[in-house]
Amino acid sequence: MQPPRLRSAPGPRALTKLDVLAVVGTLLILGTIFVVMFPFARNHQLSPRMICMSNLKGMGTSFYTYGNENNDMWPVCAPIKAVDDGKLRVTYAPNLIGKNRDVPDDTLIARASGGELKTSVTRNLWALVRMQIAPPQLFICPASNDTANNDSNPLQHWDFSKWSEVSYGYQVPFGKPGRPSSDRDQRMVLAADKGPFSAALEAGKPNPGPPTAAENDPSDKWSAWNSHNHGGEGQNVLYAGGSADWQSKPVCGLGYDNIYTRWSDATGGATTAGDNPPIRVHGTPPTGTETPMSDTDSLIYP
Repeated sequence: MQPPRLRSAPGPRALTKLDVLAVVGTLLILGTIFVVMFPFARNHQLSPRMICMSNLKGMGTSFYTYGNENNDMWPVCAPIKAVDDGKLRVTYAPNLIGKNRDVPDDTLIARASGGELKTSVTRNLWALVRMQIAPPQLFICPASNDTANNDSNPLQHWDFSKWSEVSYGYQVPFGKPGRPSSDRDQRMVLAADKGPFSAALEAGKPNPGPPTAAENDPSDKWSAWNSHNHGGEGQNVLYAGGSADWQSKPVCGLGYDNIYTRWSDATGGATTAGDNPPIRVHGTPPTGTETPMSDTDSLIYP
């Protein structure tokens, strides 16, 4: 009888297409996790910046919710135009945030004397809190030193109580043109981190003066005119279309418009030499009575 034939050990099993797909899928999942988590591990400052951007997107949703019930107009409290046949002027700074927070709009208008009405820009943002469309916490940038309003009954008030209870600025809505609305050019900036001029007017911080950097200068040249919220590195901005992103310079409006200044000219420099004239890039810093020059002139305050 012949001895039994020895069988050779089985070789490795060939990979099937399903095996390959499973491996590739696993690698893709791990790669995605790495890509998402690595920036946070590399730079812990990114997280507050992302939360800040998310806040602005939430504000955009709130503006649209308000607009749906108000002919696409975003909040405009005490809606008297800055210039009504040359008879009326609105003063919105300095030291007006919270000053009339217990006075309703109609009473404010009745109090206006000498053709002047004094009211804050933040009063318009508070309308979202008062109408329970947005909570006070939504208006705080985590990279700032601001703290949320904690009134037990916000419906009793008409404004934030102070500058440090709101981290974001809003398109100055008191002029004839440029009022914040869903109908504005979707690329137009209508809200953003608080600007450097409001920090000077409302909190006594150093005033950077009129901008001198050029639109094509590196971002570090613009640090003095960026928001203080992020240490002068830049600001998150909200567009009329509802999207938000990070901008390292304030010249991020239409046609390199400086979002924290008003055009220095009613044309925005459209008739002067050059594609991006300083009249729009630099503009006129706010003192408390300036309003947008056109429907595409961003003027964010505070």
